[in-house]
Order: sequence, then structure tokens, then C-alpha cells
Amino acid sequence: MGILLAIINRSMGRGLLQHDILAVLDKQRGWSRPKDILAALNREPTATNRVAISKALKRLWQRELIDLATPEVCNVGKSNLYRARRRRGLARRAQR
Repeated sequence: MGILLAIINRSMGRGLLQHDILAVLDKQRGWSRPKDILAALNREPTATNRVAISKALKRLWQRELIDLATPEVCNVGKSNLYRARRRRGLARRAQR
């Protein structure tokens, strides 16, 4: 978590929610649904919180800080899964 968040702190001026999401995804070490992220952040599953999480996840994915998986078959709505992106080169650079 430390290396990834240190890099994020340099590039992300706003978006405390994005910091919190990255911390949650880094702890979970696997694929997570937005509702799991909401629960981990102790936020109520209101429409406002779901929209905020959705937009923050989209921004993180666009900046290539998280991975996105979309199942081929979706029953109802979007069932996207997210996880923290593992960057191999970052750990080596941090050790130097």
C-alpha cells in the first residue's frame, strides 16, 4: 500500500475518495464489486454514494491505477469488478 499511495499522492491533487478506494482495493488483494468497496468504506448504499464511487472508480481506471473486469454475461445492470493495479517496476524504483 505504501509505494502505490506514495506515487498517487504526487499525482492526485483532489479526490480523497479515490485515496480511500485505492487503500481498500490494495488491502483486499482481489477483485471487488462497488458494493463491497462501499461496505469497506462504511458508507451507506444510497444513490449519491453509489454515483460517487462509480465516478471515482472510472477516474482511477482511466488513469490506469486500477484494473477493471467486465463479465461477459451480466444478469441485470453492470457487474464490473475492480482491483488495485500491480506495477512491477515501481517496487524496484523505490528500492534504489
